[in-house]
Amino acid sequence: MYFRNMPNIVYPFGETDRVVVKDIFRRVASRNNLIERVNLEKYVVVDGDTPENIAYRYYGSTTYFWVVLLCNEIIDPREDWPKSQQALLDYVKRKYGETETQTIHHYNNTDGLHVNYDPVEYANGNQVAITNFQYENEINDDKRNIVLLIPSRLLQFVETYKTLISK
Repeated sequence: MYFRNMPNIVYPFGETDRVVVKDIFRRVASRNNLIERVNLEKYVVVDGDTPENIAYRYYGSTTYFWVVLLCNEIIDPREDWPKSQQALLDYVKRKYGETETQTIHHYNNTDGLHVNYDPVEYANGNQVAITNFQYENEINDDKRNIVLLIPSRLLQFVETYKTLISK
């Protein structure tokens, strides 16, 4: 359904050929054009949640997965959707190295702000070492906080989207 509403464009293919394709780069200017904040409710993604199964639970069909993504301005679900704990561990091992998951990434002060390492402050308990895994886990946890369009607004949302995307 998501791609079906996008307009077609003629795309050059080689020097002389042309092909008709969906304009996948077409975006609605802002989610504020589609929804008001009062039509959203907070949701925390848990391990195993996918945009598809959330759409099924909230809207009765997996075909509305794109509504979940669009409401959260997620363009690349592989990068922007929270990873499961196992997928996160695998990601950290690939990114930093198999044996570097517990290596210190940076230091935070007691307010949670990144700071340069200071042995005196660290010894006094005013700095905390953050490992590579902890750093990536923090980023991943932030991605768990999403919003969902309330189900009673779904049909209006879809119709408004269709209108805006075709302009």
